[in-house]
Amino acid sequence: MVKPKSHVYRKMTEDGDIAKTTSDKPPKSERDLNIPPEYFNLGIYLIVPLILAVVIGIYLDNKFGTRGKFTLYGIGFGTISIFYNLYKLYKKG
Repeated sequence: MVKPKSHVYRKMTEDGDIAKTTSDKPPKSERDLNIPPEYFNLGIYLIVPLILAVVIGIYLDNKFGTRGKFTLYGIGFGTISIFYNLYKLYKKG
């Protein structure tokens, strides 16, 4: 197993002197990047299906003169799509 590289940084002591210290923990920027890349797009996976389905529903309502029927179908379809995308992410990771 490879031991992580120690990082040297400077710290002020109680006397006001500057001392070098080491840390075995990686810097915060390296620790935070352990997130799987598919979770960076989580907002896209959640909001795009719903917005797209609602926009198509509004378009179809305007085209056929129905009063919200297709928009409600769009909300239902978008919600189902969101849960399907979450299920795929859950099964993958």
